[in-house]
Amino acid sequence: ARRNELEQQEAAVLNMRREQKAAQGAAAKKVDTPRWQFRFENIKAESAGRDGRAKGGVGARYGIPPQDRKKGQIKIPTKVE
Repeated sequence: ARRNELEQQEAAVLNMRREQKAAQGAAAKKVDTPRWQFRFENIKAESAGRDGRAKGGVGARYGIPPQDRKKGQIKIPTKVE
């Protein structure tokens, strides 16, 4: 009985994830080109946070360059612990 309940819960979770993924895919506008498929989706500028570097911001998936790569920043470690 317990195992049956667990299997039902797992099936419900899997079904919910599939539905969420399908809804997310349907929300994105797709543009096919001969080489790539571009997907555009609406964003909120507020999700980037106060400084524009929050995890929910656009481009966070690809990594945000660290601050030490900016011009004028010291790139040589001044202290080793």
